[in-house]
Amino acid sequence: MDFTLGEVADVLDVCLEGEERMVVKGISIDSRTLEKGMLFFAIRGGRFDGHDFVEEAFTRGACGVVVARAWATTQDRGHDGVLAVEDPLRALQDVASYYRRKLGFPVIAVTGSNGKTTTKEMIAAVLGTKYRVMKSLGNLNNHIGVALSVCAWEKHGEIAVVEMGTNHFGEIRRLCEIARPTHGLITNIGKGHLAFLDDLEGVARAKAELLESLAEGGEAFLNGDDPYLYPLRRIVGKTLTYGFSDACDFRGMDVGVDGFGFPRMRLGGRKLKLSVPGQHNLYNGLAAAAVGRVFGVPWEDVHAALEGYRPMDKRMEVLQFGGIVVLNDTYNANPTSVHEALSTLTVVKEAKRRVVVLGDMLELGEKSQSEHQSVGEWVVAFGMDGFFAYGPETKVAVERSKVLGMKHAVHFESKIDLLEALIFWLQNGDIVLVKGSRGMQMEDVVEGLREKFQDTTQE
Repeated sequence: MDFTLGEVADVLDVCLEGEERMVVKGISIDSRTLEKGMLFFAIRGGRFDGHDFVEEAFTRGACGVVVARAWATTQDRGHDGVLAVEDPLRALQDVASYYRRKLGFPVIAVTGSNGKTTTKEMIAAVLGTKYRVMKSLGNLNNHIGVALSVCAWEKHGEIAVVEMGTNHFGEIRRLCEIARPTHGLITNIGKGHLAFLDDLEGVARAKAELLESLAEGGEAFLNGDDPYLYPLRRIVGKTLTYGFSDACDFRGMDVGVDGFGFPRMRLGGRKLKLSVPGQHNLYNGLAAAAVGRVFGVPWEDVHAALEGYRPMDKRMEVLQFGGIVVLNDTYNANPTSVHEALSTLTVVKEAKRRVVVLGDMLELGEKSQSEHQSVGEWVVAFGMDGFFAYGPETKVAVERSKVLGMKHAVHFESKIDLLEALIFWLQNGDIVLVKGSRGMQMEDVVEGLREKFQDTTQE
């Protein structure tokens, strides 16, 4: 980082008792991982209150702590470097925004209903062939994660890529105040967080906040094949649409998938294959290529980066457990991404049986029952051989699939029971898709399969 404790006090407009010239070596909200010289923000969460760990933060060498003013008035001042503010979370965001202003390089923000993290990582891989790239930490894309990511960027970086998520109106606008993106990319509009965003038009309005918040002279990248995004191309004067239709500015040619479901496309005069299963991932790769070309990355480096990219943990991760292939797509789920995942399963020719293990899709509000019923219909329409479901919402999906003739569809009240039945039913040669919303933690099923069968995944 590149500022002092005194600068932080000025940004937060508070008095500082302590050494103003002390350099802040990093930001932390977790005393367990705090390193000497870091500034600790005592943030209250659903399970923990950072104020309970202020003393530990000082013990581990924090240069200072940012605490709530109401809390500070009840404490005896035993340390220098205590910054008392109205809201430590807001203070963290303000410090991140200040630090971002000190970094002169471009920032590309990525949002969308599906594919945000994969697209962000692919963009970073492509740009990384030419630039020193800073990026979001893992999948941290909310009001805390974006601030922490920005604070972790190094001043010698040349370009940054940040992921932005939302489930309420106004959130992306706030994230843009923190990260101050010069470029914005929207992957797609899908049925995510409908409980708060109402419908697909509402999702599009929420994502459009990114375009409305770009710095003056900024540039946008939009999936031109998405009917909800194409109309947004007029918001930003300089907008490039990417896709596979003639209406797009930056086009690829979809040439299908191989027997294992890995998609291929013709781009920049040659054919390339991604190592992430699912035809929908071509859009993520195409988005990364479009950004790379705008920033002057040669075609050969674009191809090499995309062909060398490997999926992140829990995102269409291909695992080999003995004679069984598992598609670990457990990071999250909404109706759009479930449909894409099921579609991917149908094109994998190297499979004896195709099995779906699904946890609830959360935050769908009053549309939850109808959307889960649609999933039951898709399971049958896509010709799945087995359907194992967990969670109260998926019960209607199983019932709907049975009505439509699904022979092996079972709903479970616990993941332990599901796992036992699944292990008993699986045979060598089967391919298993495991998916569910983040709150369902369906990776527990994947780990259970890993423990039961030998993990022979190729590195």
